[in-house]
Amino acid sequence: MHEELWVGVDLKVANAGFFLEQMGRSLEPLDGRSAARAMATSVNVDMPLQWQRSFYAHLDAFLVTARSIPEVINCCFGADRSCQMRSWFVALPSAERARRRAFSKQFQNDYDRFRGLDLSNERNVSFHRKGRRITGRYSVYIGNPANRFPMAETQPIVVRDTPALQWAATEPPPPIRPNPSDFSIGGKPLFAECRSYLVEAERLSSKARIIVQLVHGTVALTVPS
Repeated sequence: MHEELWVGVDLKVANAGFFLEQMGRSLEPLDGRSAARAMATSVNVDMPLQWQRSFYAHLDAFLVTARSIPEVINCCFGADRSCQMRSWFVALPSAERARRRAFSKQFQNDYDRFRGLDLSNERNVSFHRKGRRITGRYSVYIGNPANRFPMAETQPIVVRDTPALQWAATEPPPPIRPNPSDFSIGGKPLFAECRSYLVEAERLSSKARIIVQLVHGTVALTVPS
């Protein structure tokens, strides 16, 4: 029963996993076909073009999607208190309203625990407002979504009469290569924290299924509109 309602919850969990995977891919070297296209336009092929745009966009999408999972669960099976859902909720049969309130009451502790996790609360302060540090070949660089990292770095070269130095000065600047370990949130490794957060979201969904079975059983529920 209720599988129609679980589709939305499961999709949120799956999408969060997809966005986390894409975060990692944003930092991977270009594949052969993309590298060939980049080389044809004299672009350095060691890193994906626009990696920062892709990385930060998928990080945002991951956090927003994962954080929404308890809200979606409560909307589907419980008593959503938002003003947008008020008219819909009061129009439900009284027995369904009572069961939905019972679900929300039993789900509350798990809901609060998930909403209290670091990635539910520290996103803006610990990642977006503080710069991340990336150690390059010649220096340490600080950037964030608003102030991007430079794509490449240069080493000051004093060109004298030495042919080797003159040749080196014509070389394109090497790209700055970020690694997953360069990123942190709340003082902890970002990717490890995101993976743990996704696991917690999956556990929350599993716990909610147990409560749904106990409270609603096989009685049909109205799909939120």
